Amino acid sequence: MIADKVGESQLREWYRPLDLLPGGIETVIAADSALRNTVDRIMRDTGLAALPVLEH
Repeated sequence: MIADKVGESQLREWYRPLDLLPGGIETVIAADSALRNTVDRIMRDTGLAALPVLEH
């Protein structure tokens, strides 16, 4: 387990805010985004919103 090998100070050295992958393939969702808005955005961004609703 990494917690047994790495201390808090070392983790703080590694941390970089908004350390996103190159190429713009990540999207940052704000912490204050409402759950419904977050789900809607993920559904749109992934193309899932265009799929038909499955009946159970």
